[in-house]
Amino acid sequence: MCLGPSTGPEALIFKRLREKWPGLQHHQPNLQPTPSLSVCGNLKEFIAEQLERGHPHDDYREFLQLAAHMIGLHCSAAIRKSGARHRARWMAKAIYTIKIELLFDGNKSVIKLTAHKLEGIQRFNRFVVNIYIQSWFSSRNVSDAPEKDISLI
Repeated sequence: MCLGPSTGPEALIFKRLREKWPGLQHHQPNLQPTPSLSVCGNLKEFIAEQLERGHPHDDYREFLQLAAHMIGLHCSAAIRKSGARHRARWMAKAIYTIKIELLFDGNKSVIKLTAHKLEGIQRFNRFVVNIYIQSWFSSRNVSDAPEKDISLI
């Protein structure tokens, strides 16, 4: 809903970002005096704890690092060029939208977005970071997932 209607197996906005990647001015978000996203202290602690814990999957670690950038936690990880962009992978969608928002300032002429598209990306990112990330990373065991899903709802 936030990213517009589906036109095929891949999101065009993500495909465009991947194609324009070499033209971006930097691959590190500008350090802002205030974070892109204001969150409660508990969520900051949770994300910091998850980063320290480590994750065997690169996409999980990258997702946490990007979320840390969004909420103003110190994270030295650079923003990497994205890989998979298929609609079936929600983690890829979350990673791409956060990258777009973090890199938009300073790259507006390369990442051409309408105000409506930017607003949709921001809405999606706020949902993912504020609401979904804690539930996602708290369900390490399959048996925990139903309880976490009910709590999320």
